[in-house]
Amino acid sequence: ALLQFTSERPVFIKEYNSRTYGLISYALSKTIVEVPFEGLFIVIIFSSITYFGMGLLKDFNHFAMFNVALICHAVVASSMGIAIGSAITDSSAATSAQTAILSPCILFCGIAVNLASIYVWLRWMQYLSPMRYSIEILVRNEFESSSLGTQNPIEQFHYDLGMANCIYILLGMALTYRVLAIIFLKMTTVSR
Repeated sequence: ALLQFTSERPVFIKEYNSRTYGLISYALSKTIVEVPFEGLFIVIIFSSITYFGMGLLKDFNHFAMFNVALICHAVVASSMGIAIGSAITDSSAATSAQTAILSPCILFCGIAVNLASIYVWLRWMQYLSPMRYSIEILVRNEFESSSLGTQNPIEQFHYDLGMANCIYILLGMALTYRVLAIIFLKMTTVSR
């Protein structure tokens, strides 16, 4: 979404300045067009191939929740890319900014480093990582009904929010990034 948006930006600015359409209508139409393709179509194809190949729980409810987690994550990732692309006009600078933003997200999602081993004063950063919520949904989906005791990844990685809360948080993050994209676009197009 990031590189696609930075390449679409000059066309958007030209059409916006000629009053072909407004910011809100552009953002809504972009969301309506992208979410079904990026969020649904691609994720369902991907998960249909990988879910059963990984040997995860083989029932429809678990497969559906796996898809929900990936769809929510894809929508947040796309929204984050659009927000970064709206704030930064140069594609190479936007790519660098995205790397700088995603690296801490990967570090603080709870898989690369156990959150209990991170300094207390840095643990709050886990809540800014969309990956943390997606991974909690996936881990809970697979292991919530298992009897692994202390070896259960839910306990080991301190996932304590619950699947529904994680879904709400991911959707809230997606909405926040989309609103930020509109604000950044408004700020960058006013001066032109």
